[in-house]
Amino acid sequence: MKTIKKITAIILAVILCAAAPVATAAAPTDYMLCDTDGDKVITATDARKILRISAKLDEELPLLQIDADNDFQITASDARLALRTSAKLAKLTYGYNADGMPNVLDTLRGGVYSLVISYDGFNMTVYVNHDSFFMPADPFFGDIDPDGMMSKMLTDMGLLFTGGNIYLLFTDAIGLMATAGTKCYMSFDEESLGDMGGDGDDMAEIGYLTEMFRFSGDEEFTYKGTAEMEEKSYELFSCAKPGSTKDLYVGYNGKLSYISYTQGDAENAEIIATPISYVGSDVSGGSFTIADRELVDLSGLI
Repeated sequence: MKTIKKITAIILAVILCAAAPVATAAAPTDYMLCDTDGDKVITATDARKILRISAKLDEELPLLQIDADNDFQITASDARLALRTSAKLAKLTYGYNADGMPNVLDTLRGGVYSLVISYDGFNMTVYVNHDSFFMPADPFFGDIDPDGMMSKMLTDMGLLFTGGNIYLLFTDAIGLMATAGTKCYMSFDEESLGDMGGDGDDMAEIGYLTEMFRFSGDEEFTYKGTAEMEEKSYELFSCAKPGSTKDLYVGYNGKLSYISYTQGDAENAEIIATPISYVGSDVSGGSFTIADRELVDLSGLI
C-alpha cells in the first residue's frame, strides 16, 4: 500500500496548491483573436491579412488581435492557424472569442485535449479523452525509483483514470510479471485499494482529480473580473453548480494559467488550484483503454 499511497500522494501534492481569489470589475480584452476586420467571424480573409502582415506587406495590428500561437511575434504560423480555425480544422487555445470568453473553453468543452501542469519546477502532462484521463508516470516515479531500476523492468508506465477506477499501465520489459514485451495493467478499484489498506478516501481523491479536468458542454462560465493567484492578477471565469464551483484563471492573451475546483460550501472550503502551463488538442501520447493489455493480478503480489 505504501507504493500506491505514495503515487497518489505525489500526484495530489504536486498538482494542488491553495490560493484565494479576490474579484474586481475589469474587461478581459478589446480584441477577438484572428478577427482582423472586426466582423466577429474568422475567415480566410483574416488569415490572408495575417499572412500579409507577417510578410511586412500590410500595416501591423495589435498582437492580441493576430498572435494566434501566443509566441509574441507574427509569422506564417499564425496565418495558418487562423486559416485552419476558419475551416473548422483547429481550435484556438489563446485569445478571446466574439462573446469575450477565452477560446480555450471550446477546446476544454470538446473533451479531447492535453494539459501540462507545472509547479515548482515539476512538469506533468495529463491527456484527457472525455471521461478518461491518462498521465505518463515518468515525472513522478523518479521520486520512488531514484536508481531507475523500476523503469528498466517496466516501461511505458502511466496512470489511467476511467470508469471510476485507476489503472497502472506498463510494458513488461524483462518478463517480470508476464512475457517480455507484453503490455500489461494493474487495476486499483475501491476493493483492491481496500485489500492494500486503502479506503474510500483514495477513490474520492481520484474523483476530485477527474472532476477538475472534466468540462461538459452545458457548463456556463461567466466573467467575474480580475483575481489574484500567487500574487499575480488574472481574469477570472467561473462556473457554479449546486455543490461545486470551477474557476479558470486566464492570463495574457487568454492563456489558461490555473484551473480551480471547489466542492461543498465555497465560503468554508479551501480553494484548490492547479497551475497550467500549456493546453493543446494533441492526445497521441495518451493511452485510454485496457482492452489490448494483460491483467496482472494484484492479489498475488500482496
